[in-house]
Order: sequence, then C-alpha cells, then structure tokens
Amino acid sequence: VGEVLKSVPFFGSGGSGRQRTAGFFAKELIQDLVDTPVFPGGRNSVMDHSSFCPVGPGSIRGLELVFGRQSIHPTETLAMMQALQSFATDYFQGDPKELELHDIQFQLCEFQKKFFSYAHRPYSAINDDLGGPMLHWTPDFILKRLREMLVFKNYRLGGLKEDRATLLRRAKELCTWLGVSFRQSDSNALTHGDLVVIEEVSSGMFFSLKGNGAVMLVPEEAMAAKFLVTTDEVQVGTIHFWEAIHLETTRCKQLAWWEYNTCFAARAGKRFDEKHRLTLEPVEPVEPGPDTAQTEVLLGEAVKLRVFDHDRSQGSDKSHGKAICLRRPKEVVAREQHMLELIRPAMMELNAVKHPQKRRRTEEMPRALSGKDC
Repeated sequence: VGEVLKSVPFFGSGGSGRQRTAGFFAKELIQDLVDTPVFPGGRNSVMDHSSFCPVGPGSIRGLELVFGRQSIHPTETLAMMQALQSFATDYFQGDPKELELHDIQFQLCEFQKKFFSYAHRPYSAINDDLGGPMLHWTPDFILKRLREMLVFKNYRLGGLKEDRATLLRRAKELCTWLGVSFRQSDSNALTHGDLVVIEEVSSGMFFSLKGNGAVMLVPEEAMAAKFLVTTDEVQVGTIHFWEAIHLETTRCKQLAWWEYNTCFAARAGKRFDEKHRLTLEPVEPVEPGPDTAQTEVLLGEAVKLRVFDHDRSQGSDKSHGKAICLRRPKEVVAREQHMLELIRPAMMELNAVKHPQKRRRTEEMPRALSGKDC
C-alpha cells in the first residue's frame, strides 16, 4: 500500500534521480486502513508491521532527546525505535505484545512536546474551550454525546447516580470527551489547571497582549488574554503564596519578565522554563514562614505578581507593581453551569429508559468434586 501511496504528493520522499519511498503521511493513512478490508486479515496479517514506520519531525526530535543526539537522519530511526520497543518487557505496564512500533513513534512525538512549546498546535477546541459559542449544546446533543461516551467507556446505561458529586464527575468526563475543559472542584482556591483572566484591582482593567507579546491593559474582560495556571510539574491541587507557577497563554507561550522593555510579556520557550517562573505574594507585607507558605491563593483575591525568587525574604523587584487578582472568565463559568443544567435531565432520561442487559458469555463449568465423588 505504501508503494502505491508514495507517488502521491506529500505522501512520499525522494525523487530527482533518487528512489522515492513512502513517507510519514502515507504511514498515517495506512494506520487508518490496516483494520479495513484493504488489508485482508487485519493488522495481524501485515508482514512488515514491525519493520515499516516512517517518522515525522516530531518523532525525530523525540529520538534526539532520548538518545542525546544533536541530529538524527530518518534512515536511522527504525533501528532506534525497535530498540525502544525491545525494552517493553521491562518497563511497559501492560502486555508488551500489544505495544506496536507505531505506538513508539506516536509517543516520541508526544514526548518532545513537553520540551518545545512551538510543537503545540492551537486545536479547534481552543475557541470553545475559552467560552466561545455553545449553540450546539442542546439537550438532545448532550443526551446523545453522554450516551455515546458511556457506551464507549463501557459504563452501564441506567442506574446512574444523580447527586452533585456524580453530576460534576460526569460533566468533567463529558467535557473532556468533547475536547473542552471543566473545573470539577467547588473550591474557591486557585487551582493547578485553572484558566484565568488577570485584572488590575485599582483600575479594573484586564491583562491583554500586544503583537510583540508585551502586556497591555484593556477595559473589558472580553478583550482580555486568558492564562492557564500550572506549576513546575504536572500536578493537581491548590496554589499557595510564594510557590513557583507558570501562566501559559492559549498559544503555548508563557508570561515572563521581558528585560528589554522592563515589563511582563508572553515569551516562547520550553515548558516549565525556569526563566519563566512567577509567584504570587500577599498585598500586605507578610514575613514568609512555614505557616504563610501553606496559605492558599483565592480566586479574586488581591495579590502581587512577581518573578519567582528562591530566597523569598529578599523578594524580586521584577513585578507588575500594582495589585492584581486572578479569576475565572465569566464565559467559562457560564459554560460549565450550562453543562450542569443539561447533563442532569440527560442522566434522568437515561435512567428512565430500560436498557438491555449486556450479554455475557457463559461457559459450562466443570462440576466440583465432592467428598462423595472421592
């Protein structure tokens, strides 16, 4: 199949006197076709399934990181990925036989995204994720998507609990299924993973970004930039004063101090770059200590935004200067409330319908030997 696809523009490489070979796009299409009648017998009948795996630039960057190389030629990648696949018996938690060479290639591409911010793409869910139009969120749409999600996740239809904790959990799962975020916690504390806007307390103006990335103030929240609150590592839980945090833009840049213009700006770089670490401090001077270090930052609370300094007692003079507060965008809060209003009747409707029981395979079990049989 690859030999046929290699002649299609962008699906092969080579030419101008060199032998043309199937490329990464061809491999991706073949992966979609391997379980169709194009391949009689499915993937188990493909003879070169473990020896044919063209790579893209993301996977090559992943291999360079894993093997500590400055550059790798595409002809070297197959042997390297096969070597990584051979380690599956020692490090893979599932069945090593289920791990294909194409899984290695895919994970290499995902792995390198942790280190290169430009590898992130603004996916189509971004606009809706930031509180965009919800015209397609009708009761019928949510009911169909909820049933679809439950079936594909092998959940039992009917008998669904309708308490608030379950509703929040199901809403979170469904939003993830739809490719948008949902804050499951009812806590008022600023939490890792929160999407926020930044408001200057004294003026009521909001942080936005100029074309060069520098922060500017705008009068309306609808014009404000939105930031994802993260810590140095992917974690869960609340954010505390003097803790190192990152404020990521929707374009995968990070808010950081711009020395040239002496202001905060959205800067490109690898994720969790130490140069981009920020921290939040109380507005009123407080002597840092074991107790205050564990104080949670609240949404809407007036705080100071500074560049992170390991020695908290000295503090950093690189700060916004005026008190700010971080709070969740009104559009996102409204969207989540809308989801909760729609998911409750959807769950009630699923509970009201009698669903056929899953058919289980029953086998004749041998009769246990009793004392009389002995």
